[in-house]
Amino acid sequence: MARRTKAAEARDTRTAARVLWSTADWARAVAELPRKHPLPEASVLVPNERTAHALRRELCRLGLADRLPGIRFVSPFTAARETLLAAGVTFTAGEEALRPLRVRRLLRRERPMRYFDSIQLRSRPGWDDAFARTITELEGAGLSSSELLRAAQAREADLAAVWTELDAEAGTSWTAARILREAAERLPAACPLHGPILIAVTGHETVAHAAFLRALPRHSLAVLAARPVREEHLERLERLFGRACTEALRDARPPIGGATDRDRLAAHLFEPPERSPRAPAGRSPDGSVDLELCAGIEDELEAAADWIAHEVLEHRTPLEELAVLLPNLDPLAGMLVDRIERLPWPGGPLPVCIQGGLPASATAAGARILGLLRALGDALPASRVAAVLPWLRLEGDDGHLSTGEAVELAFALGTVGGTPSNPRGALEWKARLAERAEERQRTVDSRLSTLDSPPEHREVRRRRERLLRNLRAVRASFAALVDLAEGILAGESLPEIHARLIEFVERHVRLPAAGDEAVPALLLGAVEAGCVSQVVAELRGTEALRFVESTLAGLRVRGGRFGEPAVYVGTIAGTATLPFRAVRVIGLAEGHFPASERVDPVLPADGRRGAAGPTDRTLSQLHAFDRLVRNTSARVVLSVPASDVNGTEREPSALLLDVASAIAPDDRGPGRADVSVPGLADIARLWFEPARARRRAWRLERPLGPTASHDAAAAATAKATSPGVPDGGAGLVVVPGAWAGAGELDLARLLERETRGNEGPMGGFVASASVLPAIPGLARERPLSPTAVRTLLQCPYRFLLSSLLGWQEPVSAPTGLDLDPLSFGSLFHRVAEMFAREHGTEFGARSRGPDEWKATAAALARPAFDELAREVPLAGPDVRRQQLERLLAAVAVFVDYDWNGGRPRRLFACEHAFGEPEPFELRLGDNTLYLHGRIDRIDVEDERTVVRDLKTGRVHLRAGREADPEPRLDVQLALYGLAAERLAGEWGTPARIETAYAYVERRPALERAFRGDWELLREASLRWLDVAVRLLVERSFPRTPAAADCDYCPFVAVCGEAAPGRRFAPGPPAAGAAADFHALRAEEAPGS
Repeated sequence: MARRTKAAEARDTRTAARVLWSTADWARAVAELPRKHPLPEASVLVPNERTAHALRRELCRLGLADRLPGIRFVSPFTAARETLLAAGVTFTAGEEALRPLRVRRLLRRERPMRYFDSIQLRSRPGWDDAFARTITELEGAGLSSSELLRAAQAREADLAAVWTELDAEAGTSWTAARILREAAERLPAACPLHGPILIAVTGHETVAHAAFLRALPRHSLAVLAARPVREEHLERLERLFGRACTEALRDARPPIGGATDRDRLAAHLFEPPERSPRAPAGRSPDGSVDLELCAGIEDELEAAADWIAHEVLEHRTPLEELAVLLPNLDPLAGMLVDRIERLPWPGGPLPVCIQGGLPASATAAGARILGLLRALGDALPASRVAAVLPWLRLEGDDGHLSTGEAVELAFALGTVGGTPSNPRGALEWKARLAERAEERQRTVDSRLSTLDSPPEHREVRRRRERLLRNLRAVRASFAALVDLAEGILAGESLPEIHARLIEFVERHVRLPAAGDEAVPALLLGAVEAGCVSQVVAELRGTEALRFVESTLAGLRVRGGRFGEPAVYVGTIAGTATLPFRAVRVIGLAEGHFPASERVDPVLPADGRRGAAGPTDRTLSQLHAFDRLVRNTSARVVLSVPASDVNGTEREPSALLLDVASAIAPDDRGPGRADVSVPGLADIARLWFEPARARRRAWRLERPLGPTASHDAAAAATAKATSPGVPDGGAGLVVVPGAWAGAGELDLARLLERETRGNEGPMGGFVASASVLPAIPGLARERPLSPTAVRTLLQCPYRFLLSSLLGWQEPVSAPTGLDLDPLSFGSLFHRVAEMFAREHGTEFGARSRGPDEWKATAAALARPAFDELAREVPLAGPDVRRQQLERLLAAVAVFVDYDWNGGRPRRLFACEHAFGEPEPFELRLGDNTLYLHGRIDRIDVEDERTVVRDLKTGRVHLRAGREADPEPRLDVQLALYGLAAERLAGEWGTPARIETAYAYVERRPALERAFRGDWELLREASLRWLDVAVRLLVERSFPRTPAAADCDYCPFVAVCGEAAPGRRFAPGPPAAGAAADFHALRAEEAPGS
């Protein structure tokens, strides 16, 4: 650590330091710099150009613009660089970015370690960054590797050895701390600054920074004051800048301003209770300080946009006087800027200035490139591939895959891609692309051309055709992506990988047409600049890819300049010294601000003997917030999201308690004399609830965007339909002009439909035949399947959405840890069908024993499983083996069950179709229901036709509440039995029917059977089907009255509050088939 001379200490004692409470105070100090010449020269050290511009502007506001000529604003780092250049020192800045790379290379070498485990350092990720960060902090604290080595401790010795090698390898590539230290040693001889120098310090500077500042000649110190003032901070300030600064800050008191809440907050924030008198009892908040609670991040961004509109329209605040601040720019800055720019503004988007620039990864192009890099870095796992596929160009098509199509395709190629333990799994994609394209074509051709095989369901056929079409369209881009991954796995160099990456992005990635097209070029230039360093140019494979990703993370675009007429978006720390008229701070949730201290795994704080150590991170954040409040002249709003960007629920930051303590009225009554800090309940009462009401009133009065317009229209409708409101509460609803065009946006039409409630089309009652296509089941050319009839009798509204409107369940990615129920059920049915077709007659005759038949069935199951495994990704051989054993177990259970105790049974058919080519007609009163389907198994036993449907899912026995026939369970089985009974003469089977569901994924297999009481199921089903056909004829599709039916319904979000059990759930219909349906469902046993 640099030592201070006695002369310097004496000089600091004699020279009183000035205390600056605001940027305006700072500007006055600049104006008071001595001027001894007609053409004066002076220098002011500032942290950045934003602060320099703020000081110039403050001087103009104070009427001191004549003091600006001759004053140079310069950052300490720029002054240090100029000092070294004046001294003729050769160096290169930016070693901080290269240091982790050097550390990684050094740690890979075999080296003796006294404290650290060298194997762990090489094998565990993150140690390179940790070592580099610790060494940089120690360098900033004024230590060197030799001083660290003298500590004679094992941990310090290991760290010093790595540090020594780093310095030797870096040569003239220096960090900022090294530049400041080297420059300080060459002062005052090589000082590039002329005239008096004003230096404003905070006490949070590093030792190297402070040593450089003290070494500057002709300087005068000023202290940027902030609260809370803690003794350890005063001690650090004295070590860095002398006793005069400490004494000045210790004795200083913030200026007492006006009587607004903002003035009280500036005067009393973080002050102890004895120095912070409470506001008079009964005094209400005046709006100059607001605390708001938002439902989540989306609501918080919407509230920020509302606040900007309110400031501009109500308070006439210029854009450049507005700031929206966050604890950190990532990941919210991009979303915030996007929301602000969507506010209506003449000539285009509302202008926004982003501190340092918008992160490139927050743009559409940057986000896609980042997603591509992460997919490649993870070795193209199926989940990452599914995310990337919609961004790839299609061959001969300007379109793109939808998210659902991408998920469907990625998980239909039979591989999970690469994993951390098997990165070369990424290369399996190319082989699977070629194989699946050929297999898909053969499958589609054979399924379409084979006449003697059972017809395939239309949806399954469409899915296969869609997969083949998408596979062909994206194949070229997908193959190029795999080629890129292959080069990375082969260990290509950074220049090679990056050149191929940029070429791939330009040729195969769909980038936005405007606005972000410069991101690839910027990334190319940044990586090429980095390759000037040998340690970067030598990177290969995944390390090279990580460097590209980190470079992209550091890129900034569309920044703008502070002071332009634009809303400012930045961080709390980066904006503390900038004056604004109104500021809104968002994201003030627990753990986000102030953020917790970081624990150093390499050299904890208690091990840094003799070093000033890093600054107190929490205290520096509180100081930044304090300065921010005092530099805001009119209004401060603090916003808290109830959940963060990941959806995690968060409590409000403790900072809000400090703010409330400074401005809350003194409402302590009897029994509360000892309470000095308001609680969350007080904050909710005084600020959260009134702010929510004011915001809602503003949005309803001036709806400036689609969301606000929706809220206003909904509020007006609710008011118009409220009982007791004169004239129905009718009023003018102001909506965007674009809403008055197309019929689907016609509010009058929508409101008219809404007044009809659940009796109109929105409730499933479609009177007009022109609205819907031909109803399936009522026309010979559109027969219904038993599965669709089951859906109709469970929830007619779901039938409307799926079977009539063609809505589909959203595609979801399989886990890779097992076969989903649908895939496993289809696989088992395929094996059972093959076994029955090839060996059913012989098996029915019981010509061999059950063990032999189990082996025969297993021999059929294995290749069927292998065929499915080429389509469904399973994570590794262990999962494949477990799922194969699951299938073999189910097949063995089925053979045992079908063995029937050894009693012979004649197989009539398996997967037997009925209703094709001519539909099966079922007369139900005056109506006819047209049906088609396939029956899993039809056997003949003792002059009885046994109809069975094989199940691999949940078991429903005829016991307890489910003993009697129920439509949601038994209508499929009943239809199979009715078809077998009606067609017995045509098929040559007995007319006496028995039916059963066979649950074969249990040992032993279980049945839900109607063997001796088929007539009971028959009579019940005819009543059910009469209701079903009348629902179709009347075009009535009401929602189910059973809330349990919604548990796994993919369309439950469509029903919303009209779903059963919700606030607007419809009551039972008064008449017609819909009323009979409700009565039918009411007959079911409760909870069934």
